[in-house]
Amino acid sequence: MVSQSDAQSVLMNASSILAANMCTIDSYQINGGLTAYPLYEILSGKIKIKEGKSGGDASYSGKKNTITVSSKLNLSDPGDQALFVHECVHAAFDIGQTTVKAMLEEAIAYVAQCIYMLQTTTGPMTFPQGQKIFDAAFVIARAVNSQSKNVFTLGDQEMIDLIGALKSNPVYKSRANATNKYDGV
Repeated sequence: MVSQSDAQSVLMNASSILAANMCTIDSYQINGGLTAYPLYEILSGKIKIKEGKSGGDASYSGKKNTITVSSKLNLSDPGDQALFVHECVHAAFDIGQTTVKAMLEEAIAYVAQCIYMLQTTTGPMTFPQGQKIFDAAFVIARAVNSQSKNVFTLGDQEMIDLIGALKSNPVYKSRANATNKYDGV
């Protein structure tokens, strides 16, 4: 089970990493607030962390203000930390009562996850269920990390590739044209 202190440690680290590697996608900023605000709400009890799915999965429910994690999620593992960061990006959209296209929100969450992974993980990374998504998100994360580019629009090839990878993935295909409307925590 993910404890509040484990979550706090990961999200404080993530906040520093994202603050040092800020970028803009469409009109949304990836910055330290994407994990700092969810951390505050987790510590205040407004966002819950509960054990649920199996197999290393995690998800965020805006209706329940809950991050659900697998019993196998291990926050001492940088890959699992990055997954937790990804879900906290969704929580940040909820905290901001944001209305956003589902594919754009996922793209932002994957880029934040990959920025975090570039700073905390070494060695080869493979993702059998979504390699194309990660390949595309890592292109953006590497550009941000190297400071060669930090503003991306939906018309940029990097974003076209990432959104295309998301839309073609069976997990996201049914939500390709959906819009998420969050009500806050």
